[in-house]
Amino acid sequence: VSLSSGLASMVYIGVFTLESPFTGHAPFLLLFMGVAELSAFISSQVLCAQQAPADRRGSVTGFFGAAGALGMAVGTGMGGFLFEAYGPSWPFIAFGLINLLVFVWSLLVRSRIKDPVVAG
Repeated sequence: VSLSSGLASMVYIGVFTLESPFTGHAPFLLLFMGVAELSAFISSQVLCAQQAPADRRGSVTGFFGAAGALGMAVGTGMGGFLFEAYGPSWPFIAFGLINLLVFVWSLLVRSRIKDPVVAG
């Protein structure tokens, strides 16, 4: 989760440097954006399922999926608002900063865990 969030934050903020999504290093940056987001989704879902108690794993995973869908709906709306209000780069900057926050938070949480325990 930490690695994928860190990569996603760099890629999103890197989109700020693009003049056009069709020139220069844009295709590679956008490819890495897709890989980073896919990695973040899969790793967080695996972590969620791994840490959930066995008797509640289905409910926890279902709630995680519902929360993700709500996040996508809200994120799309906020991205549109930021695009219209501040310019085409701002949705990427905002989501890059959010991913950076998740990256830092995950490192802080990880540093406090002495002996990770997997739910059984």
